[in-house]
Amino acid sequence: KYADIFVTIFNDKDQQKKALKGLKNATKFIRGELGKDLKLRYVPNIEFMIDEDLEHQYKLLKIITEIDDQQLNLKKDKNNE
Repeated sequence: KYADIFVTIFNDKDQQKKALKGLKNATKFIRGELGKDLKLRYVPNIEFMIDEDLEHQYKLLKIITEIDDQQLNLKKDKNNE
């Protein structure tokens, strides 16, 4: 009877909070739409949460990319000497 919905919002923390608040404010409407579209005996109570795993993966990928760029620049500098 319960469903946790994890969302990813690629903005700063303030924007994430605003978006999450908007989703939470729209919960009743979203449940109504789910009830219309899905033929379920019960429409679950839904709760929206920030999916921090994907955000963490994005940050790690960004760090790895920066390291690769730095190594590439070092190789170019050595070749130019």
